Amino acid sequence: MNKTVLQLIRHRLFKRLTATLFTACVFGSAHHLLSKESTADNNLSNYKVSKFITVESIKGDLSGLALSPEENTLFAIESTHSHLVEINMDGELIRHIDLINFNDAEDIVHITGSNYLIIQERNRTVTWVHIDKSTKTLDADNFAHSSMKTHLGNNRGFEGIAWSPVFGAWVANEKNPADIYHLTPITEQIEPNTPLTEENIGSTLFEASGFEIKGVKDISALYADDAQRRLLVVSDESRKLLSISYQSGEVIESLSLEQGRTPFTHFLENPEGITMDRERRIYIAGEPNRIMVLEPGL
Repeated sequence: MNKTVLQLIRHRLFKRLTATLFTACVFGSAHHLLSKESTADNNLSNYKVSKFITVESIKGDLSGLALSPEENTLFAIESTHSHLVEINMDGELIRHIDLINFNDAEDIVHITGSNYLIIQERNRTVTWVHIDKSTKTLDADNFAHSSMKTHLGNNRGFEGIAWSPVFGAWVANEKNPADIYHLTPITEQIEPNTPLTEENIGSTLFEASGFEIKGVKDISALYADDAQRRLLVVSDESRKLLSISYQSGEVIESLSLEQGRTPFTHFLENPEGITMDRERRIYIAGEPNRIMVLEPGL
């Protein structure tokens, strides 16, 4: 990388980091008070199944799930046919987006605006994509991407990805072991602990280092809940939704997904996607084509 390009990358990173720090300073106190007042409402024990959404218009299996805040719609990966589908909050199909040159796309997460990350399980690659109203196809070869180091033992591959604008990205290894890794740049050109950005994702390799989740058989999906400084983690085989601390990696609490008004296992198989909306409803997608909605305070 020549000196001019490197200076441009550093300048852009500095602007982004400055903006993040400014926002944190301005809104930090109010955010702290809001989080403190709403902690009880956000306990997993306060969530109940409110409904199931069936996406009738697709025939494949749903995998990753992400909310589009601007459009108030959901993006889900249809793994059987390598499609990305956009649906409204009632499960009605808006469009199919073909995924080209993706090797087993497994999960998607919203970053900001029209920017998303898609993770590929087999080759452990994270791809930064742009999706707007006119998008009909996504070709992985046309976007910035990076691969993680693969010396992580006899694992089953990366199953999910979560994003925090403050703390960066996490990826989940499915099992053997059931781990969560925080992505950290490992190149001399990028400072350690630099947040993942479009500028640096294509110019560095990321170390995936983190912590093992005790007491679960697998990890099938995860979501970064910045308001509560926690990761929401779904375990398919253990039939649990876990709340895990950002800082310590410890399990704060867990919710059995077989509890509530409707038995989980009868209506949703192999959950592999999770997201949350502005009202803090939790959406969990699974096979074949259903989404379970958990709502607080029911």
